[in-house]
Amino acid sequence: MAALVYTGINTRDPLIPYRSKIGKGDGAQRALSIPDFKVMASYTFKTDDEANEVERYAQVLAIIKTQKRKALRAYSDGYTEFFAITYRQAMGFILAARNMLVKLGVNGLRAARRKLARANNIDMRFRMIRS
Repeated sequence: MAALVYTGINTRDPLIPYRSKIGKGDGAQRALSIPDFKVMASYTFKTDDEANEVERYAQVLAIIKTQKRKALRAYSDGYTEFFAITYRQAMGFILAARNMLVKLGVNGLRAARRKLARANNIDMRFRMIRS
């Protein structure tokens, strides 16, 4: 069954700072239920495992880029996947993760994500930076 990884933007506020979401879903339908949200791009993967690992690796890259997690608590659901980056940067992170998936496979990408997260003191179990 195919799975999607998508990126989108918050359209409510002036986009300064930018607020882009990196998420995974089936048809990005869940993202459409978030108020003031527009899906900008989506990418299809063969399996749910592939989509999960691409999403997580892209999120690690976004956390490293922003130096700190921007948890926008205005949303009751999905807010932890928003970052202070442009949607084009989010697309780049997803594509970089996809390229790593092609090169390393699912298990290799998972190992690379864990290594990168540990090296940058990021705890992906709770998706936040350790203090």
